[in-house]
Amino acid sequence: MKIEFTVHKANLYVMPCNDTKQGIIVDPTIRFEVECHQSAEVHLEKKSIYEPTLNYFKLKYALIHVEVFGLLIGARGTIPAFFEEFRRQFTLPTSLRDDIVIIVLKILPNPN
Repeated sequence: MKIEFTVHKANLYVMPCNDTKQGIIVDPTIRFEVECHQSAEVHLEKKSIYEPTLNYFKLKYALIHVEVFGLLIGARGTIPAFFEEFRRQFTLPTSLRDDIVIIVLKILPNPN
């Protein structure tokens, strides 16, 4: 897993580390929360952006299947249930979630 954070954009790319021939593309998105279905909408939005590129990733990494995940991270450090389900599904540590919250709170301007 490669995790890369910068001041302007956070990228999390997860590619296969074993012989399953499956990969995932993860695009975390920081937005102010406006409604309860927003995390599902972000997920669908990111899928529509990346799905046309899946053949490229399949060929480049010799994969059979690639799945896209758009993950909403609230601008005030909120982690939606969809993000938590993703973290558990891929057995990512709780510390990753905690680190992301701290980074989001540090990089975004204080509204006060």
